[in-house]
Amino acid sequence: MQFGDVDTIGDEPVADFIGNDDNKISSTMLSESPKIGHFDSRDHELNRFFHAYSRSDDPKDGERLINEIKDRLYHQSNFQQIVTIVTKNNDIHQLMNKNTYYEPQHDVCQKEVNLAYNTYCGGYSDYALKFVRVVVNICETVNDTNFILTAVKNVCTSKK
Repeated sequence: MQFGDVDTIGDEPVADFIGNDDNKISSTMLSESPKIGHFDSRDHELNRFFHAYSRSDDPKDGERLINEIKDRLYHQSNFQQIVTIVTKNNDIHQLMNKNTYYEPQHDVCQKEVNLAYNTYCGGYSDYALKFVRVVVNICETVNDTNFILTAVKNVCTSKK
């Protein structure tokens, strides 16, 4: 059976509509996929609290949202200050950039800095875990673990 104007449409393979012949996803198919509704897993709590508050107008939901935002600002500020101190105001943007990855070689430094962050800054929240990469970047570019540990201690104890 044929319906419509078959003279102008021409032959079109079924694969154009339900998939392609070679079972491979084409690059155009990937680039056209929408990103609506997708977000970084570190933003889950923020999205959850925001939507809970927007649906309920309950002050407790509002407080949770505000506390989540404050937590984010606290950790982001901590790491910006730590990086500023240990780099002496150089390479801040590079070390904080989410696309900067150094090959982890100094695992002892990383462990000590993470322990210091837990001790002096109250530890990592779900959101703050994204800054573990910054710890790797710092340990790979600054060759003085004690200097980094002092910076962590000074930044976090000055805020309490």
